[in-house]
Amino acid sequence: MAHGQLHHRSGPAAVQEHTFHVHPVKMYVRTVIGLIVLMCATVYLALIPFRDVSIFGLTTLPGTMINNVIAMAIATAKATLVLNFFMGTRFATRLTKMWAFAGFFGFSLMFLVYGDYSTRKYEPTPRWSSDTGSSLSRSVHESREGRAPVGESDMAGRF
Repeated sequence: MAHGQLHHRSGPAAVQEHTFHVHPVKMYVRTVIGLIVLMCATVYLALIPFRDVSIFGLTTLPGTMINNVIAMAIATAKATLVLNFFMGTRFATRLTKMWAFAGFFGFSLMFLVYGDYSTRKYEPTPRWSSDTGSSLSRSVHESREGRAPVGESDMAGRF
């Protein structure tokens, strides 16, 4: 049994008519077959060890990065199939399509921020050591000793 979406036709508010779009089962079968083919391609291509590629002699692209880019491209294709056909955004309004795109865009921004964060060098700050614990316990410990926490000694003479 094919499922569809409930749509509202434009017209006077009192006489709005609801229609129900029934999608053929063939569409869902093709989508599932496409997802299975893409899954098999993901598994097969993950087992292939790609060689490092030199780009114009400037830099070298590692083979593992090529594997990851291919896997992400296939995953994006699978997500697009699911989003368009199973979630019904292909037949939805432009507003629904815009919000679906905004969700994926925000999700990709999250990974870009994580990539930036994960590639930065760890730089411990002065006076932070494992013996004093967290910043809260450090500030409590410093206040009990009568020392001003870092940054407050400069501000005390200004006000």
